[in-house]
Amino acid sequence: MIFGLTAASAAGSAQSADLEIDFQNEADTLAIPSDDLLAELLQFQEVEPVLRTAIILSDIYSKKDMEFTRGFLLGIKEAQLPDNSLSLKVINGEVSQDSLHYELDQIDPHVIFTTSEKGIGEGLLTYALEHNCLLINCFDVKAEEYMGNPFVYQVLSPSSIFNGKVSRTLVDLVGDANLIIIGEPEPTDQILRDMLARLSSEKVITVPATMVKDLAILPGETYFIYVASPKGPDVKKAIAETTTLQLQNPSSQIKLLGRPNWVAFNDFNTLTGTFEAYVPTRAYFDPSSPKEKQFIRSYHELYGRSPIRSYPVYAAMGYDVAQYFVPLFVIEQRSDNEMLPRGNMLQVYFNLVPSDSAHGLSNNGSYLLHLQPWGAIEKITVD
Repeated sequence: MIFGLTAASAAGSAQSADLEIDFQNEADTLAIPSDDLLAELLQFQEVEPVLRTAIILSDIYSKKDMEFTRGFLLGIKEAQLPDNSLSLKVINGEVSQDSLHYELDQIDPHVIFTTSEKGIGEGLLTYALEHNCLLINCFDVKAEEYMGNPFVYQVLSPSSIFNGKVSRTLVDLVGDANLIIIGEPEPTDQILRDMLARLSSEKVITVPATMVKDLAILPGETYFIYVASPKGPDVKKAIAETTTLQLQNPSSQIKLLGRPNWVAFNDFNTLTGTFEAYVPTRAYFDPSSPKEKQFIRSYHELYGRSPIRSYPVYAAMGYDVAQYFVPLFVIEQRSDNEMLPRGNMLQVYFNLVPSDSAHGLSNNGSYLLHLQPWGAIEKITVD
């Protein structure tokens, strides 16, 4: 594949550059780009950059890491940073701890981005502490390393924060209306457990999916339906039963409350049919919106392909992270543990805040998607 890029020469003038990068066999391609590509894309010159960065990839052959890296590079390309702003090294994170530390020592980074979904690793946490280096966790939502380590930033809202903020938001949404739970609540569904602790038990009904259409509901009342099962077939069956219930009770208003995993369903946009629905999520990429369409066009122009479908969209994660953090560190020179400005990016809402001086920053931002009967999706930010 040919990359047609505009790069800065040593004299600082713009020139065209064609770089040969082999992405023909995706399965055999590393996510680590060539030094030549990085030099051209980052407008490299032989002077000390303002910001030294590294991306540590958890699996260099995975589509996640390849897409993330491409999106990150596109984000840097479109950030329009001053010359000599940034150096970037992309590192295979599957090597030994000694080898990883050696690679990092070669550049002495100010900021490290990691793509691991299964913990950051004690060695990397220690490295960040010893070198006063920011460590940005881009994917893992179960990790809590930001607690007790002031150099760790958590991009996707950690489970404890996400569940609590979503449950409070949904309780406010339901208000004095009735809540119908379809199916037996799962013990691991912390959002529903928190909601039930706050809602009046007199307003909550739990029924099997087969009995939904037989419910006796009051005319003129508002009801929210919560499907306990996270499985796609169970969700679709429950929605079909709810459709029958609505047809039998046209004067009552019925809305759906979805679980976070609904966003990963292939038919998410049409899943709820004629119902209003509210679905919480840490990230959402809407390919029909103008910003997302432009991202897809730019990605295709640079790489000759469209981003792969995933949840979250891996390429958009790389793009969002680059677009949000790098200008802050390069232009505003932010590198200490302080509250950062909010940023509503392509698919992530950034609201990074410290809990105390001993902790890093966690993202308190997420979305409540409002699916409307005519097909539009409103992204409501949750702080």
